[in-house]
Amino acid sequence: MSTAVGHRLYVATWGRAFAAMYDRFLGKAEAGKLGRLRHELVAPIRGQVVDIGAGTGVNLLHYDESVEPIMIEPDRFMATRLAARAHGLGRSVDVVLAPGESLPLDDASVDHVVCTLVLCTAPKPDEVVAEAFRVLRPGGTLHFLEHVRSNTEKVAKIQDRFRRPWSALGCGCQANRTTEVLFQPAGFSITSLERFQLHGCGPMLSDVIVGSAQKPEVAH
Repeated sequence: MSTAVGHRLYVATWGRAFAAMYDRFLGKAEAGKLGRLRHELVAPIRGQVVDIGAGTGVNLLHYDESVEPIMIEPDRFMATRLAARAHGLGRSVDVVLAPGESLPLDDASVDHVVCTLVLCTAPKPDEVVAEAFRVLRPGGTLHFLEHVRSNTEKVAKIQDRFRRPWSALGCGCQANRTTEVLFQPAGFSITSLERFQLHGCGPMLSDVIVGSAQKPEVAH
């Protein structure tokens, strides 16, 4: 069986099941600290927003009513649930089936880019960050909330040891990435970055970073 065929079978079987279980799996965390961090990140945003790797649309529960985001999601099962959530909430959004590494948007066309729990899963996270930089207007902001490698050595070793099986279960999630190093090489200036621990999520998802990075007003 070719790699491409195997991937399609994986997506059509476990990928469909993962999308169906996603909200339930993170339900407790979203009702607690993760949800609070998410709300604090996206609720203040105004203007034109593109949400990369929007998943089932959890951020729609937190965006201000004036925001009509462009929701980018490469997984068709996630995108279906995202569209249903938007309809149920009465939100006007564009749901675009596309990878974060290749955004179907013009250069310097949006005020804000949001990445929440996506850079741990994207096959090429550096390219996603580069695309965020490209589509942002000068002075625009990238907002992020991401699972990252733990600073606790014991936990980090667990993340490393179980990376492959966890990635298979999590449809590509690489929870041991040092995502915080991606922003400055892409051209961003980090304006805020905090690290938090999530209790009750297990060692693979125990650490997150939350913050923002700005595209310079004038290109250097």
